[in-house]
Amino acid sequence: MNRILIVEDDDTVVLILKRMLQGNLYSLFHFKDGENILEHVKEILPDLILLDINLPTISGFEICDTLKQSDEFREIPIIFITGMGNSENILTGFEKGAIDYIVKPFSINELRARIKTHVDLYNLQKICKQERIDLLKKYEAIVE
Repeated sequence: MNRILIVEDDDTVVLILKRMLQGNLYSLFHFKDGENILEHVKEILPDLILLDINLPTISGFEICDTLKQSDEFREIPIIFITGMGNSENILTGFEKGAIDYIVKPFSINELRARIKTHVDLYNLQKICKQERIDLLKKYEAIVE
């Protein structure tokens, strides 16, 4: 089951996301702010993070920076879901390392499709990475 971490302080948006993703084989985890985000991510190991920008204690941009600077978590796809839809913020989101940027209010079907696409791609990347590791081990065993 794929794990999705939602970092969002608006209860209405969280409720919409949870209802939208129920029954789609996702385990959902929710936090209202980004405090201790590295501990939460380490504990959950999400396959995708849905991240608001305007949060009470730390901005989504800062959270994204922190995660993308971490060797352990930089590959986890992040989708910004925010009301900040101007070009400057969108560009900043991608520069910080987000894989996608969705402006509220969002289309439920479009968001569901983007989530599925990014989770599927992330899972394929993990499979390819593991296959490369396995091939290298086989090659090293042959060479020895």
